[in-house]
Amino acid sequence: MFICSPSGTALSNYTQLREYLQTAGTCKCGLPCPLRPETAFSFDPKVADSSPKY
Repeated sequence: MFICSPSGTALSNYTQLREYLQTAGTCKCGLPCPLRPETAFSFDPKVADSSPKY
């Protein structure tokens, strides 16, 4: 299970997600503030995908 960032970076765990979000220039638009990655993202393959379908 991975999350694809707006820049196309594949993130497969909370450590990678945290590093990505702390990198200057990465898109954080639409994320809640304050961000709590454990509640905003899930890397559990059993959780239904909630991304928009186009």
